[in-house]
Amino acid sequence: MKKILLKTLLTIVLAGILFFLIILGFDIFNLENTKLLFSTLSNGAFFVGVIFLGIGLLVLISKEGTFDSLSYCLSKAWELMPFVKKKSSKTYFEYKSQKRHDKSQVLHMMIAGAFFVSLSIIFLIFYYKY
Repeated sequence: MKKILLKTLLTIVLAGILFFLIILGFDIFNLENTKLLFSTLSNGAFFVGVIFLGIGLLVLISKEGTFDSLSYCLSKAWELMPFVKKKSSKTYFEYKSQKRHDKSQVLHMMIAGAFFVSLSIIFLIFYYKY
């Protein structure tokens, strides 16, 4: 439990840094209009939230084996390149069974994405209120 909490906090901090860089790009500190300020904050938080939530969902879908055949084909095509020294003789069945044992977790990415999407909704409520 502590490990997933630490990963989640670290991901939220990373997303927060990205959020800060995005709103810094819109020159947020020189905005005089309150409506424009909340609009910029909402757009920045939504962008970061969608990126992190989208990556988390893609990895979650990929873990289920949706893209295994495409990944196997691309790895075999890469091995056909003349500069690749290490060739693998794995069959598709061996590749798929190895991928099945990969248990990467993406809950922290989805939590961070949902946090920033909800933050965006809060900024949007303030946008319409002021």
